[in-house]
Amino acid sequence: MKKAPLLFWCIVLLLYSAFPGFALAQSSGISVIVDGSRLKFAVPPIIVNVRTLVPLRTIFEHLGAKVDWNAATRTVTAVKENVRIQLTIGKRTAYKNGQKIDLDAPGQIVKNTTMVPLRFVSESMGARVDWDRAARTVYIFTSRHIALDPEAAKTWTIDELTHLPPNFTALGWTDAKQILGPHRIAGQSRDDNTARTAIVMAGVQQPEVVQLAEDASAMALSADGNAVAWSHKDGIFVGAPGTMPRMVYANAKDESPASQLLFSPDGKLLSGWSFEWDTIYKVIDPSEKKSQTLPTQLNGYFLNEAAMWLDSAKILFTTRASVSLDGKQEYGSGYRQDLAVFDLKQATYRKVTSFPDGTFLSPVGFLGGKGLLVGERKQGSAWPGRYWLYDINDWSRTEAGLPGGQAIVSPDGSRAAVITESRRQEGNEINTVVLWDGTTGKAEPFATIAGERLRLIWSPDGSRLLVNRIVNEPVDSANGVYQARSLTHILNHVKK
Repeated sequence: MKKAPLLFWCIVLLLYSAFPGFALAQSSGISVIVDGSRLKFAVPPIIVNVRTLVPLRTIFEHLGAKVDWNAATRTVTAVKENVRIQLTIGKRTAYKNGQKIDLDAPGQIVKNTTMVPLRFVSESMGARVDWDRAARTVYIFTSRHIALDPEAAKTWTIDELTHLPPNFTALGWTDAKQILGPHRIAGQSRDDNTARTAIVMAGVQQPEVVQLAEDASAMALSADGNAVAWSHKDGIFVGAPGTMPRMVYANAKDESPASQLLFSPDGKLLSGWSFEWDTIYKVIDPSEKKSQTLPTQLNGYFLNEAAMWLDSAKILFTTRASVSLDGKQEYGSGYRQDLAVFDLKQATYRKVTSFPDGTFLSPVGFLGGKGLLVGERKQGSAWPGRYWLYDINDWSRTEAGLPGGQAIVSPDGSRAAVITESRRQEGNEINTVVLWDGTTGKAEPFATIAGERLRLIWSPDGSRLLVNRIVNEPVDSANGVYQARSLTHILNHVKK
């Protein structure tokens, strides 16, 4: 066997020192799919230091960025909206909006084509990157599925919480730094029926996730975030986030877990067990482990759902009529909803509204000092068409002036996020959100958010808005193949 000439190895070392990563570059056989479309490259992707490099212009253009190439300095500059990326060929540093970032692999020139690190470029432009090792395929999703209105973008920013477990559903904020919610844990296989729901607490600034409980059914978070309750096959448990819970109610034999839980301002717990046409409600005092069963008789109505505690002794319910206003029993168009208040001290209900047939109600919350905000929708409509403000002392009402849609009021009642429209597009619901100012009464365009089962939850101080939903992301758009993912973002209000 002949030995390689010394000159050959000198050339190899020279190339490696001149072009870092040269000796480690290899043809990858990797496919890149952006939003369901497979990219075609004049020069195929290569792997350098276990990082995938792709042709610069192809990837930047598919990410919607404008590209400038400075041949003298061998520097690439890419701009998309308010993001500016600079990368110099052969250097292991890049810059995003002036901030220095270290690279695992530098950009290179291969066959007169500028190659750049795929993951760094994609994520810097706000895209998400998934790697399918078995298929040797990189999936890139360019949109965070949230687009702020240009005016709103001047005072709001977007952060994605990428450390949350899959199938996470936001329930609320425990404080300004942590959120809490259920996380659906699937079985080990398609035929495994052991799927269960865990409760997890996650940081919004630090990538920490703590599991509080497993096999939870219904759950609730107190208004101050200091207590969490959940139902279980054995009973109902209450505890402070991050502490050992205690059972406050033991289920009777063959009794199913409670399907609804709701904290009062002073820490009592309203618990509901739903059946086909009715719900049994009990008020539990966790401190004494005592419960009070509420009567369910309400002439001409049955209890629909507990909406909220008005104070520590009164509970607001939505009710459904069992007969239409003309006296005929109906289970279709004759349905209507009204509001009723249960007084714990007197153990009685009082119906406080009288709406026509075909009307359904959505109590939202208190709007500052103006009163209780209640949405009214007609049968066949998904969301309220208008909103009323009720004085809960005499239940007189005035029109609130909010735009029609699904409203989420901030904790101090000064404003509301309102989902005014939802339309179907490319496998997702596209939701239009406006911000309504309770002082001026004006609604301003805010954001467009893609996803189903959209949940918007204000932070305790009202400066941030938690956005949680299920989105269908394209895997093979040509054949209509999508994958469902739970995504969570934080919209941050930055004062001018």
